[in-house]
Amino acid sequence: MAPINFLRHFAVDEIRYSLQRHYAAPLAPILVFSAINALAKIKFKLLIYLSIFVAIVGTFYTNRSGLDPNYPASPIALIFKRSFYVMPPKNADYYRMMALIPEEASISAQVPLLARLINRDQIYKFPQKYQETEYIVLTFTESFYPMTYEDMETLKKSLLIDPGYEKLHLSYAGVVLKRTK
Repeated sequence: MAPINFLRHFAVDEIRYSLQRHYAAPLAPILVFSAINALAKIKFKLLIYLSIFVAIVGTFYTNRSGLDPNYPASPIALIFKRSFYVMPPKNADYYRMMALIPEEASISAQVPLLARLINRDQIYKFPQKYQETEYIVLTFTESFYPMTYEDMETLKKSLLIDPGYEKLHLSYAGVVLKRTK
């Protein structure tokens, strides 16, 4: 991982290779099992301890504050904050929103909410097929990707006043709309 961590500072796509590194997450189990297998084959205990020490120091070095200008606090620093272990109030609101939607219903939802609804047969990334689905689920507190903020606001306002939709839930966190016609 050392070369990858070093070379990411020269990457053209700084979002993909930032400290958050969520695009590299699928590699984590492979790296862990590879490290365990490699350490198991080493005969010298001192070399094992040195390898573990280098891995720990490398992890903290590549996650130090100020290394990535887009994230003033490193991700690993979050584990030392109480807020990391407390669910934000908006999550409870999201769960209330999801509970209003029947399992068999077709849904168009914003990207941040898709993971909570993924085990459905008919689910679409908003604004895809939103005119054809039974439910629309939007959040007001998360990313509007793939839309711009202005486009999302315009579409959201038109949906909220559209008589073809019933508001099942409306709060600061989001809205659940059910098609009525």
